[in-house]
Amino acid sequence: AMGNMAMSTRDDRASGPTVVATATSTGTFGSGGPVTVLLHVHEAAGGKPMGPEAFNLEHTKTIHALAVDPSLTDYSHEHPQFTGQAGTWTYTFTPRYNRAYHVWLDVTPVGGAQQYVMLALNEHGASVPVDTTLASSAVAGHLTAKLAFDAPLMAGQPAMGHVTVQRDGKPFEALEPVMGAYAHIVGFAQDGRSIAHVHPLGTQPRGDSERGGPRIDFHLEPAKAGFLKLFAQIQVDGHDVYLPFGVTVQPATPVDSPQRGTP
Repeated sequence: AMGNMAMSTRDDRASGPTVVATATSTGTFGSGGPVTVLLHVHEAAGGKPMGPEAFNLEHTKTIHALAVDPSLTDYSHEHPQFTGQAGTWTYTFTPRYNRAYHVWLDVTPVGGAQQYVMLALNEHGASVPVDTTLASSAVAGHLTAKLAFDAPLMAGQPAMGHVTVQRDGKPFEALEPVMGAYAHIVGFAQDGRSIAHVHPLGTQPRGDSERGGPRIDFHLEPAKAGFLKLFAQIQVDGHDVYLPFGVTVQPATPVDSPQRGTP
């Protein structure tokens, strides 16, 4: 998606995906060591294997793999690499827990729409409840970040959000480009079935030497009411930093209807 904004949400009612995938993994979840994931990606109709030529580059990458544990606290964003074998891609990540993880592949097939392909990893791992802690601020080392919305979040309603970053108490203006933007924001709904991958509004970096901050503005349209976990991913001093937030989404306001039974 060209322009300032790329956003997509999908849930089970969305039109069927045109991409399907299966995953296997090697390594021990929660051991502190890396796990290698092998993906087999193919077309839903006909089963044709899909390599790099089958996808558009979105935010400088072919496939984004967004993984989270059932508590919605351990999140990672990786980029599978094509192995050269038909439809086979691989990446590594370091899961913090021996739990069942959900992975969403964020892909845009050539000539098609952006979509999410959901996979399960380590399915025999523990399942734990969602950590529904509300948090409008996050701390990572010397960095602190605050999250605010212009209006209360409501299901199906667009809202403007802002993340403001400080380092050692001063506005931080040295955000580095990460995948062609100054931040990537991913939201996971409490039901574990909906995801949003949002990019900032406003000026995008034109080169690796440009810097942004302290404020990141973005546009979010939550699919469902309930708890929503948001992660803002930024790059500082060459390292990825994940800033976790927890917010509540109100139910959509029903359209006023004439009261029944009034004389």
